[in-house]
Amino acid sequence: MKRYQYTVKKPISCCGIGLHSGKPINLTILPAEENTGVKFIRSDLGRKAMVPAYMNRVVNTMLATTIAEDDVKVATTEHLMAALSGMGIDNAVVEIDEAEIPIMDGSAGPFVCLLKKAGSQRQKATKKLLKITKELTFGEGEKKIRILPYNGFKITCEI
Repeated sequence: MKRYQYTVKKPISCCGIGLHSGKPINLTILPAEENTGVKFIRSDLGRKAMVPAYMNRVVNTMLATTIAEDDVKVATTEHLMAALSGMGIDNAVVEIDEAEIPIMDGSAGPFVCLLKKAGSQRQKATKKLLKITKELTFGEGEKKIRILPYNGFKITCEI
C-alpha cells in the first residue's frame, strides 16, 4: 500500500446512461486537495449540492449504493468508488449532472481506464489508515460480518 495520499493528475470526463433513470449523465473527476476524500457534486442542483463519500452517508443499498447529504442524493456509486480505491486515488471531486453515476458497461473497468488516462499525483500528506486491533462483529438476522486483526490484507467471504 502506498504511504502517501494521491489525487488525479488532471481532470477527466465521460458521459453515459443512468442504469435506473435511463437519462444521459455527464461525469467529471477533478483533482482534490489533501485530506478531501472523495466528494460528489451535483452540478444540476448548484455548487453547494455536495455529498462526501463516507460510509455513514449510505442511505440505500437496494440494487445500488446510494449516498446522501440532507436532500442531495447520488446513486450507483459502487463501481466508481471501486475504481478510485483500486487505482489508489484518495482525494477527488466528482461532478455529475444527474442523481446517479453512469453505469457504463456495468463494471469498474471504464472508470479504471479514465483514471489511467488522468494519471495520479502524489500529495504531501500521508494516508490515514485504520488498524484493527481487536475482533469486530456486526450482524442482523442471518447476515454477519466479522473483522479480525491481521498483519496484511486478506478478505474471506462466504455467501
